[in-house]
Amino acid sequence: MGESKDVRRLAVGDQELLIVTVDDSPLELEELTESENAVARAVVAGRSNGEIASEPGVSAETVANQLRAIYEKLGIASRFELVALMESRR
Repeated sequence: MGESKDVRRLAVGDQELLIVTVDDSPLELEELTESENAVARAVVAGRSNGEIASEPGVSAETVANQLRAIYEKLGIASRFELVALMESRR
């Protein structure tokens, strides 16, 4: 059985991150709540705040608040850093 690979590009401002995932196991960070992990995974998948907020019961304000909490808990300041950190812990 071969490994499954997924290659994505994430553009954040004037920076671009190439993401290569070799498995599809869900990524969770212990520091985050279940809902924060869901938002973080959506960011890693390349979804915008608006796309995340289109889920039932999720508002744009909730997404923004969760991202602020994620950044604070992880000591980071951007989506780019969130993606890099999550992928490095895979």
